[in-house]
Amino acid sequence: MKQNNKYNYLNALSKIGKNLDLQQLEVCCHDSNAVVAAGLKLYARSGFSNTVTVFEVPEGLTAEDILHTMREEHNILIAGSFDVFSGKVIRIGHMGNNASVENMKETLKALDETLFKLGFTAKASLLEEFTKNIGSVS
Repeated sequence: MKQNNKYNYLNALSKIGKNLDLQQLEVCCHDSNAVVAAGLKLYARSGFSNTVTVFEVPEGLTAEDILHTMREEHNILIAGSFDVFSGKVIRIGHMGNNASVENMKETLKALDETLFKLGFTAKASLLEEFTKNIGSVS
């Protein structure tokens, strides 16, 4: 199910009394859409989690460099992975306080700057895509 369709479906359910965390879902949907618009590859391509956005480390970069730059230069902690995915994917969590629109904007702005600094040429700004799309449903 496309992310926007999933959001609309769950939004409709909430209006008939279902208790859902729509802010978390909204942040997830638009975070994933921004990642794709920037030219990053989501993992897994066939389905996405509502609590974390996972993307593949761009060719020519390392997960370690991305995580280190985010932590040391922006004071933002995102995660890599373990075992067979170690060094291959980056995870951005969006549960609890991390599901806020403002926190996600700060994270995506820092990730834009980090990827640029490390030599990745994005097709679009993560922050701009997220902001554009989050405004269309708020």
